[in-house]
Amino acid sequence: MDTHKSEFFGFWLFQIPVAYLLARHFELGATGVFIAIPVAETAITIVSFILFKRGGWKLKKYNRLYILPGRSSCQVFLLLIHQAVKCHGRLRE
Repeated sequence: MDTHKSEFFGFWLFQIPVAYLLARHFELGATGVFIAIPVAETAITIVSFILFKRGGWKLKKYNRLYILPGRSSCQVFLLLIHQAVKCHGRLRE
């Protein structure tokens, strides 16, 4: 699971239920909803950090470009820009 998925599931499976519980069950109303936001964002941050430390993102494929530890950040940046320009050119046609 990558960080985008953790943010999505963190919102739908954690933030909304916590906001509902605080607002309705604990009768905090709008204050409960606003309390749920930083609580959920903190939980999402912790889960994202754990997923980041696992390192699965290193093997993810972006536009037929593997970002591996052997490439310098400058090389990766230039290749990503090149891919973006190619994709943008296809969209204009």
